[in-house]
Amino acid sequence: MATILPVNGKEPQFGENCFIAPNATIVGEVTMGADCSIWFNAVIRGDVHYIKMGDKVNVQDGAIIHCTYQKHPTNIGNNVSIGHNAMVHGCTIHDNVLIGMGSIVMDACVVHSNAIIAAGAVVLEGTIVEAGSIYAGVPAKKVKMVSEDLIHGEINRISNNYVKYALHGFGRWAVVQKSTGKFIGWCGLKYSATIDEVDIGFRFFKAAWNQGFATEAAKKCIQLGFDSLGIKRIVGRAMVGNIASIKVLEKIGLTFLKEFDFDGEEGAIYEIVYNEKEH
Repeated sequence: MATILPVNGKEPQFGENCFIAPNATIVGEVTMGADCSIWFNAVIRGDVHYIKMGDKVNVQDGAIIHCTYQKHPTNIGNNVSIGHNAMVHGCTIHDNVLIGMGSIVMDACVVHSNAIIAAGAVVLEGTIVEAGSIYAGVPAKKVKMVSEDLIHGEINRISNNYVKYALHGFGRWAVVQKSTGKFIGWCGLKYSATIDEVDIGFRFFKAAWNQGFATEAAKKCIQLGFDSLGIKRIVGRAMVGNIASIKVLEKIGLTFLKEFDFDGEEGAIYEIVYNEKEH
């Protein structure tokens, strides 16, 4: 069960159709709009100032939102994605923003609309992120402008996907290496309503390749889908040249189904079907 607690008589307020993962923590003066989703191990702590979130905000696994005592609240607009293990602290995030995995946005920062904070970036205190720009690095600096295709293909896509994930109770999850506590990638299930299909996906930082992490995480996701979520069929997709991903799909029990065309490139679809005798 999620931890939802009042602080000094102020308690979290939720809009319609919000999803709160069972082990998320939300305390104090937190207000969120409609269609928000707060994922596993995320913490939103409005104990020393307020946190206000608009509609369609997704706070992904392990992310933290906090504020500064009596000085800097945190304001987050609409259609914002806060990536796995990111930290947003005492700042203002405008509409249609993507905060990348493992990034940090510090006190008094303002991230204007249609901007992207790259994975692992550290946006120093008081930084003003220009609308429609991409900031990356430590400390984060502007590297280029965001194209219209990237706004619609990445910022909007992720935000809309997380509304779907919340609807079905599953999505892509952060993967943290137990021995080090470091975030090393993501893995999970995604439902596509247009084709009524659940697929398995995974992506890991290069330092975590060839160590069995993708196979272990993907196998657990398959087990969760079959044993706990009642899913009967799961597919996986990979480009034909991506031998490593295909090997992972095969190791976790998926078998080749058919080829498909992806923007002129050859891909392969694999599948696994629930077998009641094996569960």
